[in-house]
Amino acid sequence: MSSESRPPTPLCILHVEDNPSDAELIERLLVREGLVVDIRRVFTREDFLMGLRHLPIDLILSDYDLPQFHGLAALELARTRRPDVPFIFVSGFLSDDLAAESLQRGATDYLMKDRLARLVPAVQRAIEHAKDKARSSTPQPGQDNGTGNAAQGGRGTGA
Repeated sequence: MSSESRPPTPLCILHVEDNPSDAELIERLLVREGLVVDIRRVFTREDFLMGLRHLPIDLILSDYDLPQFHGLAALELARTRRPDVPFIFVSGFLSDDLAAESLQRGATDYLMKDRLARLVPAVQRAIEHAKDKARSSTPQPGQDNGTGNAAQGGRGTGA
């Protein structure tokens, strides 16, 4: 089977959202815009932690204010356990001060639910940024790895 005929790898999203209608709307929007997604929706701290531990995650989308869990708590857990995964707030209410605070704490972006036209570009930017960051932090053979020594291409030096 050639690589051209393989279906695209889905973007694995952990979605922290208590409202099923909002979750469905966001998923429909992503799919309509051409993204292939595999979304796991959670709305409790315990389910979020299970997702962080056990799911392959490319992106986290999170509401800010949930009845049983809080978006900033989700952000803190994500930054501690999966700091490489982009985190985007998608909320019905997020003041400028709260948005700024979320960015200072490590959120990649934030969107208002009534302005979802920005969702797909924000997701694409976040994923590209994460890929670029991963590429730049992985030393290539012959590249200086920050210690003054060139990377050995995955082989130890025996020293």
